[in-house]
Amino acid sequence: MQHIGFAVSNAASTLVLNLGVGHFEKAPGNRLSQGYFRALNRQAAAFALLADLSMMLLGGELKRRERLSARLGDVLSHMYLASPRSSVITTSIHRTT
Repeated sequence: MQHIGFAVSNAASTLVLNLGVGHFEKAPGNRLSQGYFRALNRQAAAFALLADLSMMLLGGELKRRERLSARLGDVLSHMYLASPRSSVITTSIHRTT
């Protein structure tokens, strides 16, 4: 039951973030970098929804569908790599100003 609530929360978050293009939330950094943080947050919410839907619809079959599972892993690793890059850019901008 708790997982269903989490999935509904992810769906609502994705809907709100994509309808408002992320302007309903605070983003760190200055005006230049805030757009990137908002885009990354929207993509993370959409990925969470996609991962939940994949798991609910496919269940154990997801393990056997290696290509889909690999693509989900690729997306997760790209978001993981983008997160520190965004933080480094924001920190360097704050140091120069």
